Amino acid sequence: YQKLRQRGKAHGTAVGAVARKLTHIIFAILRDNKPYEPRPTLE
Repeated sequence: YQKLRQRGKAHGTAVGAVARKLTHIIFAILRDNKPYEPRPTLE
């Protein structure tokens, strides 16, 4: 969310993008029946 806001996205747009990303992650966890393992970040 913070990265999107820093790039100039509106609050609603950023919230929508984060919600969409979380939905994709949750669906993949349920589909594959595997625990969530976050990817390492490149900060």
